[in-house]
Order: sequence, then C-alpha cells, then structure tokens
Amino acid sequence: MTAVSDQVIAQQATEPDIATQSAMFRSRKADPRAVVDGLLDKADAANPALNAFITITRDLARHQAAASAERYAAGTPLSPLDGIAVAVKDFYDTAGIATTAGFRHFRHRVPEADAAMVTRLRDAGAVLIGKTNMDALGMATTGRESAFGPVANPWSGRHVTGGSSSGSAVAVATGLCFATVDTDAAGSARLPAAICGLAGFKPSYGVLSGEGILAGEPADPAILALAHVALQARTAADVALVFETLSQRSAVPKRDPIRIAAAANIPVHAQMQEGFDAAMETLAEISVLAAPVTLPLEMATFDISAVEEHRAAADDLMFAACDVVVLPTLAEPAPTIVEAERLGASAVRQDNVFFANYFGLPAITVPMGTDSSGVPTGLQLVGRAGKDELVLALARAFQAAYADRVPAPFFSPSNQ
Repeated sequence: MTAVSDQVIAQQATEPDIATQSAMFRSRKADPRAVVDGLLDKADAANPALNAFITITRDLARHQAAASAERYAAGTPLSPLDGIAVAVKDFYDTAGIATTAGFRHFRHRVPEADAAMVTRLRDAGAVLIGKTNMDALGMATTGRESAFGPVANPWSGRHVTGGSSSGSAVAVATGLCFATVDTDAAGSARLPAAICGLAGFKPSYGVLSGEGILAGEPADPAILALAHVALQARTAADVALVFETLSQRSAVPKRDPIRIAAAANIPVHAQMQEGFDAAMETLAEISVLAAPVTLPLEMATFDISAVEEHRAAADDLMFAACDVVVLPTLAEPAPTIVEAERLGASAVRQDNVFFANYFGLPAITVPMGTDSSGVPTGLQLVGRAGKDELVLALARAFQAAYADRVPAPFFSPSNQ
C-alpha cells in the first residue's frame, strides 16, 4: 500500500445523489457506462493510497453498466438503483469472485453463488464496482486489521477509519461508489460511517437477509444473532432509497409527530458536546422532545441466552414515552493510528452502538460535527424494532434542517 500523508485524498464526491443520478439516467442526460467508467478510473487512481477495495470488479461493472444503458434506452429500468455504482463488503459471497473477509486464509476463496443481498442488487440493476476492504472476519473496529493492509482515513492520515466496514466508508466518502452493503454486529458499519462523515444504517434485525455471508464457513451463534445487514451512503436520503429498493418496503412512514429522547446514561464527550447540543436543538424543532431515557446497557452482552426475551421487552424498556432515542454514535473521538496501536483492535469503542444490535433495533448515524482534529463525529438515532421507516424519515428531516451546521468537507444535501 502506498504511504499516506496528512493531505491524502481529502476529496469530495462530485456525483449527484442517487435519486438525481437515477433521474439523469431516465432522462438520458447521463449514461451508466460513462459514469461507471469514470468511477473505475477514479478507483484505479485512488485505491493504492486508500486501500478501500480488495477487489475492483471492472469487467463485471462494465457489463452491468452496458446492460443498464440498454434498459434505460428501452424505457425499462429495473429500479431507482438501475445503473447506480455500488460496492459490497468482502463478507458477502460473489459468484466467481473472491470473497475473503479480509482474512489471509480466505485469500483464494471463490464462492459459486451470490449472497442474497448481492442477488437483490443485481435484480435491481445496480452495478457492482468492487468488494471493499474490512477488518479480518469483522473482528476489529479500526480498519487496520485486514490481511490486505489497513484502510486510510481520507480526512486525516493520522486517524483510523473505524471498522470493520472500513473500506466501504472510505469508498463512499471519496466518491468511488454511491452506496455499500455491509454488516453490523457491534457497530461495524455505523462506526466507520460516523468517522468518515456518512450516513450508516442498520435496519431492524432480519429485515434484510444475511444469507450468503461466507456461506459454508463456521459461524459463532452469538454473531449470527447480533449481526445485521447494513448500508452506507452519503446521506440518509440515499440510504433510505437503497433500503427501500432492497427491502421492497416504503421508506416513508405516516407523518405523525415523532417523539425523541436523549439517552440519559450515555456521557457525551467534551469534544462532541457542542455538536450534540446543536443537533438536539434542531431535532426539537422538527419533532417532540420527551424526557431522557435510561438505556438498559447492562443487558446488552454477547451472552445471547436471553436475547429473544430482552428483544420482546425492548419497547417497555426504552420506548414507553418516546419513538426514537438520540445519542452520539462515537463514545469518544476517533483515535489516531498511534493510539490504536496502543489500545488494540477494538480501539474505536462500541459503547454507544452495541445495544442496538443486541435488541435488534433500527439505528442510523448521520454527521453531527467535527472533533478538535477536524475528524467527523456522528449523531445516532435508534428506534423501535420494525420502525425502520420512521427512523429514516427523522434522519432525512434532521439532515435537511441541519445541513448548514455541518461544515465542509462533510457531505450534506447543501453541498452536493
């Protein structure tokens, strides 16, 4: 991997949001083939420094883009994702393409069948541009534990990206693709999304299928019970569109007032306090503010013997007086690489995110501000199980209202 300086690849994506790109394809103002060719060229130039991709699927992407262009010419696109360049975490099996999970013993593991989410993407007409780098077997939170080398943080060469879905976050943040399909068993998508200034969404447990994640390989039952399919994109609006397409559910709920509550027993780091206070002020303007809620964090462990009982009780435990709990995504600012080497593979703490995995709740992170080093921080919205659309609607409304409070080079609807 090429050495990364403090100034490496601090670039914004220049592509429009997904809905706009799709509309441009429909109106023939843009061609999927040209867009994908441009992204492949950009990935070839940037990936040696970023290390976001383990595999760039050039031939497949060009073939899929050409098929998409034909459908648009015939007026028969398959979905709003038709022709949209996406990537998948290298946990997901891809037929005839290596799926390694960032693990050295799987370097030459080539599945015969696609994972369920890869099939969904293909059926929606999306263009698979590559398989993203990740902490080996998803067992770290820094983005530096892959057998294929560490992933570089595009905003600061001194800081980690977060993990384990590190390559996905960097690929989206630097405009190498529009969205990614990831996993999140203990914050694996939300942590890097927060650190890289993105929207990262973990739907309710089981809403999206994890079938075909390292199919045939042994898996810890606890991980199977906690792991969720997850999505990353530049904004909550983009995430909602991808979720709607893959889940075949509407991402627009009824327009009832949404009751929000801060998490009473989650301390806010001093470097995030100003951003969190500003975010709460904005949320109070667009929703109904309820009394703070004490989260049952002591229940959330890797002992899953009572997980179903606890999930059934989650509404009474957390949502008796609110619809959405609000808290910072990160327990503390992103560590530097030097700090991560000292603290170990779990240097990016999971304190604020893991409970949502344990209770199977929909949770999204959106940009909230920056820490003293200028590295992004995230605001997390967590809702009742099954209320994915409500969480996404609130996240979209928050980003629209908060856009001018999030400074460049963050990706917000106001600077696309």
